Amino acid sequence: MADAHAPAAHHELEIPYNVHPRPDTGLYNAKFGIWLFLASEVMLFGALFSTYILLRSSAPAWPRGWTFLNVPLATVNTFVLILSSVTVVMAWSYLRLGDLKKGRIFIALTLLCAVGFLVIKGFEYTHEFQEGRSPATNNFMAIYFTLTGLHGCTSSAAWSCSHTSSSSATRCGRRSGSGTPIASKWSGCTGTSSIWCGSFFSPASI
Repeated sequence: MADAHAPAAHHELEIPYNVHPRPDTGLYNAKFGIWLFLASEVMLFGALFSTYILLRSSAPAWPRGWTFLNVPLATVNTFVLILSSVTVVMAWSYLRLGDLKKGRIFIALTLLCAVGFLVIKGFEYTHEFQEGRSPATNNFMAIYFTLTGLHGCTSSAAWSCSHTSSSSATRCGRRSGSGTPIASKWSGCTGTSSIWCGSFFSPASI
């Protein structure tokens, strides 16, 4: 009886292109999936920024965010994201070179940047609520909380990806192109942060 089930025990379902890229596109599943995710982010934030522009251009009066929002703290948060983009690319580079120890170190630094970003954003939100400003205050605050809140959610998703990559760094370090999806994701986070930071805090744009 045991011999009859032996072949079945060794049979595993193999998902194609998880490690090796497709010959026609040059992409493996993880890279293709993250590019689809980034495309969906472009559409999502593109719609939200378009809404912001329409509301701003049609409003007879519009709050000047730099007069009451915490500009220095938001600036620090943007630089934290820029730093995280550097560390994740460094992690990717070392994993490509097979240096798993340094790869894990830079992934850990990226995770610290992600946690730091969310903590700083928590301080910003706490200050706004203490001052009596919420999404229900006006259109400006509604757009502000929506865009920055979604940005925090996408950063959390990138944090989860980095955590998964860290736990399987040994396997990733031997994969061709490993780390590229996460690096792309973090670069997208940084770009989004720079855009909304300019939209809400720049005197010229508000």
